[in-house]
Amino acid sequence: MGIITFSLYFFILLVPCVAYKILIYQTLPSPSHVQFSGKLADVLVDAGHVVDKLIIEWNPYVKSNGTTKATRIKRFTLPKPSPWLTMSHMTNPFDNRSQSSSVDDFTILRRTREEFCDAMVLDKSVLEWIKEGKYDAAMSSAYDICGFGLFHLAEIKSTFTYSATAILDDWALILGLPNMASFIPSFLGSSKKTDRMTVLQKLNLLYHRSYQQLFIYPAIDELQTQVFRRYYGDNFPSLTELAKRVTAMFINSHPLLELQRPYSHKIKQIGGITLKKKSELSMEFEKILSSSKRGTVIFSFGSLFKTSSIPDSVKRMFVKAFSSFKDYNFIWKVDEEEDHELFKNSTNIYPIKWIQQMELLNDNRVKLFISHCGLNSLLEVTYSGVPVLSIPLFLDQHYNAHVLERKGTSIRLNKYELTVEILRDSIRQLLENSTYAENARVLQKMLQNFPTKPEDTLIKWVEFGTEFKELEKHFFMESANLNVFEYFCLDAISLVIVAIGIILISAYFIGRLVFNVITGKLKTKME
Repeated sequence: MGIITFSLYFFILLVPCVAYKILIYQTLPSPSHVQFSGKLADVLVDAGHVVDKLIIEWNPYVKSNGTTKATRIKRFTLPKPSPWLTMSHMTNPFDNRSQSSSVDDFTILRRTREEFCDAMVLDKSVLEWIKEGKYDAAMSSAYDICGFGLFHLAEIKSTFTYSATAILDDWALILGLPNMASFIPSFLGSSKKTDRMTVLQKLNLLYHRSYQQLFIYPAIDELQTQVFRRYYGDNFPSLTELAKRVTAMFINSHPLLELQRPYSHKIKQIGGITLKKKSELSMEFEKILSSSKRGTVIFSFGSLFKTSSIPDSVKRMFVKAFSSFKDYNFIWKVDEEEDHELFKNSTNIYPIKWIQQMELLNDNRVKLFISHCGLNSLLEVTYSGVPVLSIPLFLDQHYNAHVLERKGTSIRLNKYELTVEILRDSIRQLLENSTYAENARVLQKMLQNFPTKPEDTLIKWVEFGTEFKELEKHFFMESANLNVFEYFCLDAISLVIVAIGIILISAYFIGRLVFNVITGKLKTKME
């Protein structure tokens, strides 16, 4: 009897008192995004909850669902090619013209969000599928707010959002977070923007951020609101207002891996949640690492970018630079269609289609990681304690590279200014200057011993927010409802200016009146 009682007690401890049904709405721009949301699903399932996924195929070439534990999965795509595939970073990120393509990219983003939202609302099976789930809570990707309209129609009361990157400017606007141009750089900005800016850089950022927050972001969000109002009437609530009501926002960043900025209690940082458990190295990689005299360097531009898109002239630069370090082996992650003739005369370069990146980075024979600085790569390399040669290609990678440079674990290069000499000198400095490796090990130790764990943060706040559906009201910042005039106290300042103006004008006329009276009396006396 005692054994049965103990078994039941043990089982109760393992299983949560309440199992919630949760929907994860995923817009799919790249593999890393579905990997992040998939991990959220798996962690919540392991905590005893039922999780389904609705995947919106902005990038239909990504076939992974990101999860092995979700109960129901539905994928939605357009009957025509996705506009997202024409984004500048998807076509040719090494083209100099992509530096000035932000206006075109915003147009493409607007089209992508509007066309997918319109198609989903028109397709009644999507809403029916959501209603069938009878969800207690729903989580939407931060790249799209169409999901909040669907959640509203399905009467899901507890909502959350999540981002596979650090927080975006449009969500800082939605949640009313301080986003000052004086020290908060553009997260998706160019390689020249940091949190330590010159006056001209501040002016440039202030102009672009003001324009985007006053016109671009509200216009994009309003387009999706109008989609719902076309089908459900003019009284359908604004999607921006629905998005403001999220209980929490889970972002794939870590307090130690950001340029610091003010947040609200709605922001929950869970960077590191996607890190996989290490397995044994394959014999192929073991042989490469063992054959090197002084160590091995890993070179990877991630899962989204194809190395076949790198101009041949740039690839030859890498080959020539790598070949200069005869005592080191270089493992280069390449595409299946890569021309291996490029490497035939190099004895220390190993072009491989798939690499055990996490396992390799955690091997002490690996001395350097050459990376585009995607966020997943940044998290893996910092948790592994390896220095980085950062060559950011697009979007948030510039920001991530700045973070590593600030931590003293990386040298950052501009992809448009690469030469054999610059590559060779940077690699040599990172390999021979022990300061970079020491800083990387200190950062690794801090991350490994950080007081909170991302899995616990996710589980506890999802459960707490789902149980207490009014929680979002307690964390709501009134700044989210203020316009620019009110936010910067321009209304109060204007009142002060007007008051001062009235006082000065009144003083002027009173002074004139007094002067006239006095001079009039003096004149009368003299007469």
